[in-house]
Amino acid sequence: MRQVSFAEMVRCALRDQYNAVLTEPLPTRWIDLINSLDQQERQTRQPKAELDQKPIEASPKTTCRLCHVT
Repeated sequence: MRQVSFAEMVRCALRDQYNAVLTEPLPTRWIDLINSLDQQERQTRQPKAELDQKPIEASPKTTCRLCHVT
């Protein structure tokens, strides 16, 4: 059986922890804040006709766009 180095154990533990954080949904308060700020920005920068965009919704899973980790 292969000996696992301390650095490799730390690397695996950090990767597991990072992956767990990525799969947690955003808190509702954050989503409300994002939607509120988005609405304020759209009102000051764009005509009212474009304010019908769909707000951000909480999702049970998130995926990292850069590394495609779920």
